[in-house]
Order: sequence, then C-alpha cells, then structure tokens
Amino acid sequence: MCVGDFFESMAGILLGQSLLHRLPSTSSSRVLVAAWLMFALILGTAYSGNLTASLTLPKYPPRPETLAQLVKAVDR
Repeated sequence: MCVGDFFESMAGILLGQSLLHRLPSTSSSRVLVAAWLMFALILGTAYSGNLTASLTLPKYPPRPETLAQLVKAVDR
C-alpha cells in the first residue's frame, strides 16, 4: 500500500465512509489505522459533547451593575 491509500482510508474513516476492501497487512499500518480510529472517536465525541452543551445551556441576560441599569431592567 502506498501513502495515498493510507490517507484515503483515514479520510474515509473520519468521514464515516466504509473501509477499503483491502485492509493494511503490516503491523505498522495496522497501528496507524488503529491510532487514527481512536483519534477520530475522541474528536467526534468531544465535538458532539461540546455542541450538546452549547445548545442546552440557557442564555442569561447581562446582570445589572449600576442603579440605572437596574431601573432599566425592571422597566422592561
């Protein structure tokens, strides 16, 4: 397998595409693909967790700091 085939399979894994029909046969290639799978899993989990957290946290209005801001907030 050449380097281009490795990048093609790694991009396919990250994008959720099916693996190539020919899997790596050398142990170093298998370690590289396994490391890439772990990286893609961690990256995807972190992204989805942060996205969920940002969509579920309420947006609070700014807290009034002065008396004028407090009066303006109460008048609304």
